[in-house]
Amino acid sequence: MSHANHPLMPRGYALRKIDSDLDVLLNSYKIVEIEGVLGCGKSWTALNHAQSATTLSDTEFVLPIIQTNTHLALIGAAPHLVDDWSSIPDLYESMYREAGRTGSYIAVSSYVEDSQDIYAQKYASRGIKIRMRPCTLAELGHSSGQVPWSDLVQGRFIPGASSLDLGQTADFICAGGWPAGMGLNEEGGRRAAEHCVEDALLQAASICKKKVPTASAVLTAIADGAGSDSGYPALAKLVENLNTKAPSRTTMSTYIGILDKLCLIEKIPGWNAPIRSNSRVRTKPRLFPVDCSVGTVMRQFAGPDLLQDAPMLHSCLKSMALHELICRVDSPVSATPGRVCYYSDADGLDIDFIVLFEDGSWAPINVELGERHVPSSAKRIARLYRKLSANPHCELKRPAFSAIILGASTRRWKEDIAGASVFPINDLS
Repeated sequence: MSHANHPLMPRGYALRKIDSDLDVLLNSYKIVEIEGVLGCGKSWTALNHAQSATTLSDTEFVLPIIQTNTHLALIGAAPHLVDDWSSIPDLYESMYREAGRTGSYIAVSSYVEDSQDIYAQKYASRGIKIRMRPCTLAELGHSSGQVPWSDLVQGRFIPGASSLDLGQTADFICAGGWPAGMGLNEEGGRRAAEHCVEDALLQAASICKKKVPTASAVLTAIADGAGSDSGYPALAKLVENLNTKAPSRTTMSTYIGILDKLCLIEKIPGWNAPIRSNSRVRTKPRLFPVDCSVGTVMRQFAGPDLLQDAPMLHSCLKSMALHELICRVDSPVSATPGRVCYYSDADGLDIDFIVLFEDGSWAPINVELGERHVPSSAKRIARLYRKLSANPHCELKRPAFSAIILGASTRRWKEDIAGASVFPINDLS
């Protein structure tokens, strides 16, 4: 992929997986809308594909001019980037009216609001929305590449030696996937994560006119409970654990909605699996922070602090694993398109993640801190298999693969209980 003819490409830009997706989408749609949390690298990626740009985050010079004549924001060689377009909602209709050919506009926003524009809704097929997230371990240069995702999906897995300890994992978590921390040492990466999360949260006040302390408390609770029940009683208890009064159910719901619009959280639905009594399956969404560093930033933890808190370390590791999975399947042009769910039922069986691929295949995945947790984790996967096979009407085929992703390990192997591939998280490429 060559972008030598793109005059706006930022100096030192490191290619992301989404770059190849954008190449395809700009040849298929008139408008490509990129939404994602502030600081995840949307603008730099868009500049890597744009021939011209209007940056509305420049509130001193550019924004006042565009507010007098919104058409000025759309003038430029295609693909023309309109950065931070949501600050002027009228631009949405104008973009859809002005788009003349494929690849006309790239629209970037850190705030996702459902469009009420009738014209844009009528001509929605002219554009496509994609979600961008912070970097994966591979994009950051932390992956060993020993477990290619494409091989895993095809059922190919090569056992061997690996190298990841919990200290490294804790450092990876505290720095997160923020592009601003790329290439920095552990301390620099952690500081970059702090700035990114804080800047994103400040939008709760600047855009949504809500209280940042309340948004912070709710976000911290979500990060602390990542991968577990996200109902009001559970989140309220986690907020109270912060020595903060829990907001009412309505207020909690409002702030969760705001965090969702700011792309600071992920909502993962439960899998309505074809077991004999699927009325016992839980399907309410579970909430995760958009990046594994969110919880440590909110608590001002460095790596050694995180190692002293095993439950939080496990929650952060689950957030990291979700991020790795969702970045590989949540794209309209992914080689393995699909969605990520969880499985939980009234019998107490929990599987951290279920990847449902668009071709009908699927994969159960658990996330554990280390090797000693593998047998019990494998038994949970095997128990799910038994539940599915007990339903005579279940037409679901065997999974494409099953996996147990670890936060620390000196090897990767196939365990014997459920036949799952076991490997440390930094082996995934």
